Amino acid sequence: MLNIVVKKLEQDTKAKGASKASVQVKRVRDSAGNLVNFRTVDASSETLSGDLTLVFGRNVDRARRENKKILGVRDVVPAR
Repeated sequence: MLNIVVKKLEQDTKAKGASKASVQVKRVRDSAGNLVNFRTVDASSETLSGDLTLVFGRNVDRARRENKKILGVRDVVPAR
């Protein structure tokens, strides 16, 4: 007989979220002299999946902000 377990996924991901100690932000200058936020992830962290999810989400947010500035819309569907 199968035992079916129903849970909300949101509760599990928040419990295992990224920790501030394992994702560090460094501000460096690029070749043009502009400040750039540089995120590093601790590979031996217990919350590695949450850390990568956090960094990926920040990268997506940045890309959407840039699209909004350039094109006027946050999400762009490529033309076929």
